[in-house]
Amino acid sequence: MGLIEGETIGIDSFKIFAQNSLRNNYTQKKIDRHLEYIDNRIEEFEVALDKTDKEEEKELLKSKIKLQQDRRKKYETLDTELKNSNDTQISLTDKDSRALMLTNNVSGVEYAVQAAFDSKHKLLVHSHIGASTDKRELSTAALTVQELLQLDSFNTLSDAGYTSGDQLQACKYSGICTYSSPMPSTSPNSNSIPLAEFHYINDGDYYICPCGEQMTTTGKWRIRPNYRSKVYKTSACVNCSIREKCTQNQNRVIERSEYQDVIDENNARVMNHLLQGRAADIRNVAQLPPLHRPDGNCHSPPKTVQTKRLKQLIVSWCCLFNG
Repeated sequence: MGLIEGETIGIDSFKIFAQNSLRNNYTQKKIDRHLEYIDNRIEEFEVALDKTDKEEEKELLKSKIKLQQDRRKKYETLDTELKNSNDTQISLTDKDSRALMLTNNVSGVEYAVQAAFDSKHKLLVHSHIGASTDKRELSTAALTVQELLQLDSFNTLSDAGYTSGDQLQACKYSGICTYSSPMPSTSPNSNSIPLAEFHYINDGDYYICPCGEQMTTTGKWRIRPNYRSKVYKTSACVNCSIREKCTQNQNRVIERSEYQDVIDENNARVMNHLLQGRAADIRNVAQLPPLHRPDGNCHSPPKTVQTKRLKQLIVSWCCLFNG
């Protein structure tokens, strides 16, 4: 009946409450805090054990030490499980639930649901319980949809929370064209010349700064989580007339990700299609996740999206893309 077109797939997340509590949810920081407390208690009991001569007190202290040692084994097991999971937290009673920020720095244990929907009739085509952030979820959702619908290629729509170089690259490699809202450009400080003023020359692998100087790299890769990067700089910064407007350090330094090309391609598509062609629609859609308006500003509605708002979100995204 052609209910699912498979041309444009919107991807976003929402939260629903889980049957769990913060007490049964552990992060690395929380585990380390418990281990430190236990070690301090064991040390206190051992000091007291060395000082006492009473057999009754010795037996009591030994039992307390044994209890703390058993508790320590529990947290050591949790520590190992967390490190092996490649996640930032672990839950005892519900492995899929996560401690997520609700509002006003108040957190609760919830499910972070990743949802993918087709733009033609706004139909949900896939959902799964994801991690506590969207950063590593784009390719997982997109590739799953590609397999489920048996698609060779299609477009995806997502907000800036999904914009990550390795995720965009994985989608491109599989024939998926991403429209993921650009991450804000970062500069050393708010008064610095923006990175957009530095032009990258692909053939020579160098940057041209606003003063026309070449910023080169040694070619050595820096290892970052989930990507590699190279550093570009020039010695001309020392005698530069606008150095104070560019950097507070000795040299202006640019760090370029190995995925910067695919990030730039994605950003150009978003700017051309969503911002220029759909500017009026964007201004009228209040429920969308952060999107850059034509004036360069960004609006950020509350991140917590209850189930009843998912339909509004789906309709809003699809209106943006289909006009």
